[in-house]
Amino acid sequence: MLLNNRENRIFLFYFLVSFLFTLPVIFLTIENPDIGWHLSTARWMVENFKVPHSDMLSWTKFSKPWVNSEWGSEILFYLFYRMDGYRGLYILRLINIFLISFSISYMLKSLSIPSFNLIWFLPAFFLSVLNLMDLRPDNYTVILFIIVFVFLIKRVNSNVVLKSDLLKLSLIFILWANIHPGYNYAIMLMGIFFIGSLLNENLEYIYGGEKNIKFEKSKKYLIFISVSLASTFINPYGYKIYLVFLEHFANLSKYQNYIIEWREIDIDRLNILFFYIYIIFSIISYLIKFIKDRQVDFIDVFLIVFFITNSVLHIRLDIYGGIISSYVLLKLFSSQLEKLKYKILFTLLFLIPVYYISFNILSIEFFNIINRRYYITSGTVLSTNFVKKNINYFKNLKMYNGWNIGGFLSWELYGYKKTFMDGRYIFTDMLEEHLKANSTKGEWEKFADKYDIDMAVFSLSNDVKQEFYVRKINKKDYRFSRPYYYGNINFAKWALVYFDKRTMIVVRRDRIGIDFLKDNEYVFLKPYDFDRLYIDTMIDKKYVKQIKKEIVRYVSRYNGEPESFSDLFVYIFQDMIDIEKGRFNYE
Repeated sequence: MLLNNRENRIFLFYFLVSFLFTLPVIFLTIENPDIGWHLSTARWMVENFKVPHSDMLSWTKFSKPWVNSEWGSEILFYLFYRMDGYRGLYILRLINIFLISFSISYMLKSLSIPSFNLIWFLPAFFLSVLNLMDLRPDNYTVILFIIVFVFLIKRVNSNVVLKSDLLKLSLIFILWANIHPGYNYAIMLMGIFFIGSLLNENLEYIYGGEKNIKFEKSKKYLIFISVSLASTFINPYGYKIYLVFLEHFANLSKYQNYIIEWREIDIDRLNILFFYIYIIFSIISYLIKFIKDRQVDFIDVFLIVFFITNSVLHIRLDIYGGIISSYVLLKLFSSQLEKLKYKILFTLLFLIPVYYISFNILSIEFFNIINRRYYITSGTVLSTNFVKKNINYFKNLKMYNGWNIGGFLSWELYGYKKTFMDGRYIFTDMLEEHLKANSTKGEWEKFADKYDIDMAVFSLSNDVKQEFYVRKINKKDYRFSRPYYYGNINFAKWALVYFDKRTMIVVRRDRIGIDFLKDNEYVFLKPYDFDRLYIDTMIDKKYVKQIKKEIVRYVSRYNGEPESFSDLFVYIFQDMIDIEKGRFNYE
């Protein structure tokens, strides 16, 4: 047992202390936009006592075959959500990070590195992979990847394959195949160990010193791969789980073009800069060691080339680059890290920048947690409440939503509305036209006609793209800006019926009742289109009365809601009064 000897007790002590040191680095709110469809799927599974084999959340892909290899993780998410809502999910996130922390710490222990070094190593590791520490099924892949990695490291010099080892691997991969498709990374890892080990034990053959190829140390990896592969087929979908991997591989260019986490890493944040420094330091250290000793371990070389290269090419893979970089650093400096001066040096070298960066980029996140804001949703509950309240008008309308907001809507509107798309791979073929419809003038109407869209839920932000206009009034030019969507949406066809700071809902005028539009349409008020209000009043003062009427309606419905514009509209309302009385200065 872990506490049965002094060495293990020391390890556990330093691990717990180091985890506390790591907390300032990992105080992130949940932002994963896919949480919603994970929860919706789990709810469906609980209600139907089976896993889905086709889509049931959208109307565009309804009944299309879908392999959901994350179903086990989703059930876990749902159970924690049922216990305590988004705070329950945040607790699960902390549990996941604790397990990742223990796994990566156990790797340090397996390399016989003194446990004191966890104090600098653990915070440094988490800062380098910070962008992948959100709550997602990938968390469990990271844990299992590290476990398998340590398993392989410990057996590098062994020629014996134990039945207990095969049983352990089998259980790991059966579990893995039912919680996340990341088992592919571990199988690739085993392939690297096989090729590297084969080269390591056949260097004399390569240089002509031996006549026969040796397989004593490398053949075990083929057995490990065979058992692991076979075990992954124990899942509700059988061989089809590999079709998901092939689909992602076939559409890799699309993912890289349209989804941020699949793109190359840009140094646009301090923690990404730290990640680059972290991996560069490990590579340079390895090269210096190679030049000095003239010895090479091909397993290490292939690990560095494959995982670190891929982590730079794809943001979502940087955690594997972080794991391998950590392994390389610990292995290279294992003897030095036993000495006090190096322990102090590494602690200062890593902890100072770690805490500097953490407090610079995570202070806002800390206040979110203090204020009990555990999840930053991609949409607003205010907007989904509006849809629910008016579901009698909306229930038969085909709803459009973007990729990023689909998960949120599928959860908040579960049982009310089916979505247009979400973050699942089955919508990859729609990505290009969806983005084009939202960014290219004139494309939205074609897109809406193609899918016969009746209503649309758009995501907004305070830095929404603006276009500039000039309007001549009384022989004087007035410059003003308007959001890009004004030129993309034909408001003669579409009526704006709801908006807040992050969401806007429009409906086709000919698909909904006049009585609904009379009570809910905003003709003058539009999100982030406030300059235009003043231009309208300069064109004709009679618009002031209508603007005031819309403001009163909006504020009466959403006053006090932080996501609404009601606070701003109070000031605009006062300006309208000043305009009526002729005391407003337009200059």
